[in-house]
Amino acid sequence: HRSYPSPDGTHHGKSSEYFHSIRSQPADSLKDRFNEHYAKVVTNGKANGYLSVDGVPYHSVETLMVEAPDYGHETTSEAYSEYVWLTAMNVWATGSTTDFAAAWTSLETYIIPSAEDQPTCSSYDPSTPASYAPEEDSPSDYPVQIDRNVKT
Repeated sequence: HRSYPSPDGTHHGKSSEYFHSIRSQPADSLKDRFNEHYAKVVTNGKANGYLSVDGVPYHSVETLMVEAPDYGHETTSEAYSEYVWLTAMNVWATGSTTDFAAAWTSLETYIIPSAEDQPTCSSYDPSTPASYAPEEDSPSDYPVQIDRNVKT
C-alpha cells in the first residue's frame, strides 16, 4: 500500500507490479538494501572511489569525464547533499550519528568557503543587493535586461 498515487507516465519503463513489489518489501529487506548501498558508497567509499582520501564525496567515481560540472574527481554541492542524506538515513538504519557528524564536518571544512577564500565579501553592502537577471524560455531571448533595483 503506497501513501501517494504515482503520476501517469513516471514508471520509466517499469511495470506497476515492479514498483508494488519494492513498496511491499518488509522493512528489514529495505534496510538490508540500504546497508549494502551504504557500505559501497560511504563505509568503503574511499576504496571504491566514491570519496577522496580526505572523505570528500566525488561527483562521480570516474576519474576523467567530459560533463558539467566537473572534469574528473571534483565535488559538487549535489554530491555533498547526497552524502549528508545517506549518513542521515544511516541514523535510521543503525542508530549511530557518527557518520552524519563526520559528513557535516566534512561539508563545513571543504565546501563552505572561509573568509580568506572570499576576499571581496567585506565590500558587500546588504542595503544594495545583487542585480537580478530574469531567466527566459529561449536562447534567442537573451541578453536580458538587468534589474539593478531589486528590493529586499
